[in-house]
Amino acid sequence: MLIYYIDGQLSQAEQQVIVEQLAGFGEDVGVIKYVRIPFVFPVEDRKISNDEMTSIFCGHLNNAGVSEGQHVFLMPKDLTRWGVLFQEAFESVAGYLPFVVQPWQRTGNTTVRREHLAVMNMHLIMSKL
Repeated sequence: MLIYYIDGQLSQAEQQVIVEQLAGFGEDVGVIKYVRIPFVFPVEDRKISNDEMTSIFCGHLNNAGVSEGQHVFLMPKDLTRWGVLFQEAFESVAGYLPFVVQPWQRTGNTTVRREHLAVMNMHLIMSKL
């Protein structure tokens, strides 16, 4: 299974937790391969619409080799807006929203690694709305 990330891979222990959770969704994980999506975002003071950014992210995903089907996406650190828009880009490119893992959490003014990870099947969640 391919796991797409922007700013960091999972540790071996985290990866095992994710594999077990994906199995609970009926996913045969097999061999895990990490694919980095380039960290290419607009400058913070430049206004860009969500639709424009999603289109740019679709190009990033195509360049990263995303194919049709459901994939795993590790949410980026401190970039919630871009992480959500990447999910939309996954749906456009792959036909499915990804399984999402958020390895980070805000604690006060700092961002730290979560102690417990959970896989969210965004395609399943959004299809139920």
